[in-house]
Amino acid sequence: MKKNILHTVIIGLLKPIVALCLRNGIKIQTASLLLKSAFLMLAKEELKKNKEKESTSKLAIITGLQRRDVTKLNEMNVETLESSSLLAKVIYHWQKDKKFSTNQKAKDLSYEGSNSQFADLVSSVSKDLNPYTVLFELERLKAVVKNSTTVTLTADVFLPKLDIENSLELMVRDSEDFLEGVQENIFDRKEIPNLHITTRFDNLTVNSIEKLKKWIIKKGAELHASAREEFSSCDKDLNPILFDKKGGVKVVFGSFSRIIKPKKEEEKK
Repeated sequence: MKKNILHTVIIGLLKPIVALCLRNGIKIQTASLLLKSAFLMLAKEELKKNKEKESTSKLAIITGLQRRDVTKLNEMNVETLESSSLLAKVIYHWQKDKKFSTNQKAKDLSYEGSNSQFADLVSSVSKDLNPYTVLFELERLKAVVKNSTTVTLTADVFLPKLDIENSLELMVRDSEDFLEGVQENIFDRKEIPNLHITTRFDNLTVNSIEKLKKWIIKKGAELHASAREEFSSCDKDLNPILFDKKGGVKVVFGSFSRIIKPKKEEEKK
C-alpha cells in the first residue's frame, strides 16, 4: 500500500481520538507519550506471539523509539502518564497545598492580576505557564467557576467522571474489534468476510429524529436478541453436549447509530 494513502487513513482514524483528547484536556505531550506506550505495548505482543525473546534493542527497532525511551516507558504506566498533565498538577496542588486549601479542600482563589492567588498557584507548578491560559482551559473544561473576584474549583480530579468509565472501556473494545475486523476484510479477506455494513442518509427531516432513534433502538435490541440466541447454541459453557468439541472461538457482533442534527446554516429545505 502506498504510504501517502496509509497516512491519510491514519489521520482520519486519529481525528476522533484527538477530539477526545481536546474535550478532556489531554495535551499533545501526554498524547504523544500514550501513543509511544501503545507502540511499545503492541511490539511486545508481537514478539510474544512470534515466541521471540523481548529486549530493549528489538523493541526500539520495531517501534522506532529510542532505547532510552523504551527503558523510560517500561517504567511508566497509563496512570503515571496521565498524572503528568500540567493541568492535573495544578488541580492537585490546589487541593493539597495548605497555601491554597483547607483540610485538602480547595479554597476560592483571587485570579485578577499577576500577583493573584491563582497566579501564585500556577507558578508553584511551573514558571512557564501563563495563569490566564490555564484559567481559560480549566473554565472551558468546566473544572472551575469564575465569580466576581475569585475562582472556585469544581472538579475533584482532572479525569473523566468515574460514572462513564465503563462506557469508555466499551468504546475502546468496540473500536478495536471494528478496526481489526475491517482490516481483516482488506488485507486477509476470507471466503466469508466479516460483516461491515453501514446505512447512511443525509437529508432527513429534523422532526423525525425521536422516531428514528426509537426505531433503531427497538430493531437493534431485537437483532441482538436473535444473535445471542444463535451464539449461545454454539457455546461450550452453555451446552454440555459440545464438551468434546474444540472451543475458544470469540465472536463480536456490534452495531451503532448516530443521528447528527444540522446546524441552522446547514439545514436543507
